[in-house]
Amino acid sequence: LHKEYRRQRQMCIRDRPITISIPSSVTSIEKSAFSGCTGLSGIEIDSNSIVNIKKNAFYNCSSLNGIELPNSLVEIGEKAFFGCTSLVYIKIPDNVTKIGAFAFQSCSKLQSIHMFDNVTVIEKYAFSKCPELTNINIPRSLRSIEEGLFWQDSKLTKVIIPNGIENIGMCAFKECRNLTSVSYKGCLLYTSPSPRDTR
Repeated sequence: LHKEYRRQRQMCIRDRPITISIPSSVTSIEKSAFSGCTGLSGIEIDSNSIVNIKKNAFYNCSSLNGIELPNSLVEIGEKAFFGCTSLVYIKIPDNVTKIGAFAFQSCSKLQSIHMFDNVTVIEKYAFSKCPELTNINIPRSLRSIEEGLFWQDSKLTKVIIPNGIENIGMCAFKECRNLTSVSYKGCLLYTSPSPRDTR
């Protein structure tokens, strides 16, 4: 890590809230860069050259309540924002093509995710265990809804599956107990109160 980068990481391990600034020289937020920084409440990204947020980069940053991801971003790594329990909204920039497994799992306050149609891969359990999630658009560029993708998203009520989807993995919508409408290729596949297997 950049010297200033390391200094800021040490500061945000403390419990008091702190906002950090990522300088323009940074092109990648590396593996576990801010993992466990419970005092990190905000991030200002000065760089529009960051292309990767790598595995566990903000793992369990429980005070992080907002981040504006740069337009240069291409990939969000596995568990990058796992356990960020104060995040409410996330906008995925339009150049992102891949979101790693468990990337936003256990973001317990996350209500809304907006993605553009350039995302081609969203790996398993990426948005699982987000019990407040009510609003998400599945990109038309996606070809597979992977295993457990929305598992235990108990406030999700409506899903429109894009025409290009060719596979829906196991438990993709398991324990989405308030899901009342699922549509695919213009057809209503499920509507409440039809029986649904939530085992």
